[in-house]
Amino acid sequence: MSHTSARIELNEMSLSDADEIQHILDEHEIYKNTLTIPSPLPINWAYNWIEMLNKEKKQGNLISFSIRSKSDGKIIGVASLVDINLDHERAELAYMIGSSFRRKGYATEAANMIIDYGFNNLNLSRIYAFHLGHNSSSGALLRKLGFKHEGCMINHIKKDGVFMSSEIFGILKDNK
Repeated sequence: MSHTSARIELNEMSLSDADEIQHILDEHEIYKNTLTIPSPLPINWAYNWIEMLNKEKKQGNLISFSIRSKSDGKIIGVASLVDINLDHERAELAYMIGSSFRRKGYATEAANMIIDYGFNNLNLSRIYAFHLGHNSSSGALLRKLGFKHEGCMINHIKKDGVFMSSEIFGILKDNK
């Protein structure tokens, strides 16, 4: 399954993407702003991660896409709908963009495509997203996408021995 815009293409992740994804996600900034990405990444981490994502996809729990630049075909990030719950018609939006591709509109483009996929293909009613309190860029992106800030969960996450707040945002299909 592939989705395209003027500058990017979203493709369901495959094991052949592992080397490029390993390179993109092995950045301290990615580690700093996520809960599940270690740093440094162990050898073959992305390969094992993609295998796990594919198992979760088969169970209907998530769908994850590599984000490719149409100009050179290189992977620039990953965007996903995780914790898909079709009974409650909701899912969580997640995204990671390589540092050299940030602040160029790629995350906005990819997230809009994922949101449209969730509302139109999965018939979701609500999509939500979390970000760590210190990651204000992610909050700005979510607001730009039309998400509403729903609250702050104080000391909700403990990472590297430090409690952190988690911000939650949501968007409804009717408000898109």
